[in-house]
Amino acid sequence: MTNNGSNRLDRIEVTLEQMLAVQRELQETQLKFQETQLKFQENQQRQETILEQMLAVQAELQAGQLELQAGQLELQERQLRSQDNQQRQERILEQLIGYSITQESDKLDLEERMNALEQRVRGLENR
Repeated sequence: MTNNGSNRLDRIEVTLEQMLAVQRELQETQLKFQETQLKFQENQQRQETILEQMLAVQAELQAGQLELQAGQLELQERQLRSQDNQQRQERILEQLIGYSITQESDKLDLEERMNALEQRVRGLENR
C-alpha cells in the first residue's frame, strides 16, 4: 500500500502541478489582456485628443475663410464703386473737352467745374 499510496500521491502532485500551471497561464493571459485593454484606452484617448485638436483647427480655418470672403466681397464692392466713379469722371472730362473744343465757354466756367470736380474726387477718395 505504500507503493500504491506513493503512486497516488505522485499522481495528485502531478495533477496539482498541472492545475497550477494552467492557473499561472490563465493569470498571465489575463494580465496581457488587461495591458492590451489599457493600451487600447490610451490610444483611444490620444485619438480623441487629436480629433479635438483637428476640429479646433478646422473651426479656425473656417473662421479665417469667412473673414477672407468678407474681405474679398468688400474689395469687390470698392472696386465697383471706383469703376463707377472713374466712369463718371471720364464722362465729365469728355464734356469738359467737348465744351472746350466747341468753344462754348459762355455755358461753362471751366475753372469752377474743375474745382467742383476736384472736390468730388477728394470726397470719393476719403470714403
